[in-house]
Amino acid sequence: MDLQLFIGQASFFFARARAHVRSIVLSFCISFSAFSALANEPTPLKQVNGALGGFTLDHSLESATRTKMKVSDQCDQIKTIRNTALMVMGDVTAFPHIQSGRGIIVLEGLVEGAEPKVLTTVFLSPYQNYPQVLQGPQRSMPVQQYPLALTFSPTLVGQGDMTFQKGDYIAIRTARLLFSYPLPAVKVPSEGVLRLYAGSDDQLYYDKALTHPLHEGPCKKRTK
Repeated sequence: MDLQLFIGQASFFFARARAHVRSIVLSFCISFSAFSALANEPTPLKQVNGALGGFTLDHSLESATRTKMKVSDQCDQIKTIRNTALMVMGDVTAFPHIQSGRGIIVLEGLVEGAEPKVLTTVFLSPYQNYPQVLQGPQRSMPVQQYPLALTFSPTLVGQGDMTFQKGDYIAIRTARLLFSYPLPAVKVPSEGVLRLYAGSDDQLYYDKALTHPLHEGPCKKRTK
């Protein structure tokens, strides 16, 4: 009887210890998930008058985002001749025709040797009581013209990944000119950050050199 009692008590304490460990692991997972969700918390920008002037994104997440999307610098669609960039000056805005309601798009002016200037932030779903398009803070630029980049990030609004579908496109208006950029069927993973570069040929590119066009699906390795 004493042996059976001892075995029973040992089993009871072992079960409690196992439950305690399981509770610790669960708490760690919840904490880690919360930390991951905050890793891509966009930073708000303020206008001179204190109004919201858009958001900046954490571009340190770009590498991990591209890895998940299987974007490679050895892609078979990379061109040998580079295209010319879309140069913008003054006001620039975007009109997204995207079925997904997830995330934001930030238009940036690229300046050599300086941080990109946030020009416009576009929400793909309503965000609090703000308009869909926010103009960036009005500050002087060190150059008159600068290449345009668009950063896509599934954050702030909606849930899950940012998924482009056939027929989606984004229109860019600058200096009374309208450019239309088609979006192939690709998926930007949730809380990721993907910067694309606008070419003057109505094509978005993965690289600043404008040789690797945005295309459907993961990159396929180039063959000799």
